[in-house]
Amino acid sequence: MNLNTPGFKELRCYIFLLAALFTLLSAAAAAAAPPKEGGMAPSFELESLSGEKVSLNSACAGDKPVILSFFATWCEICLKEIRDLKTLAPKYGASVYLVGIDPDKSKLEKFVKKEDINFTVLHDPAG
Repeated sequence: MNLNTPGFKELRCYIFLLAALFTLLSAAAAAAAPPKEGGMAPSFELESLSGEKVSLNSACAGDKPVILSFFATWCEICLKEIRDLKTLAPKYGASVYLVGIDPDKSKLEKFVKKEDINFTVLHDPAG
């Protein structure tokens, strides 16, 4: 068996590339693994409707309880939850951050104005 033949060299190259691809995919899968129950949530950074960059780490930096709620403008249950948070948050001294999932920022702005929402609203255009 001659290990220097062109066919064998190509085969070694393909094996090397497959091994490299497998390693990269394994690393990516491990990095994208969901957080474990009871563990720390992965940090993220989104822009508020006022243009301020807000990260999960900065939101949780204080001593107050933090409520992070995701919503869509068309979601009736979400609207009920937001209305309930208007009552509950002051009662418990909690900071509330709402994450609006919508590619159209102007829809979120209209919704916030219409519903008189005074919490920090973050825009997540990607969902």
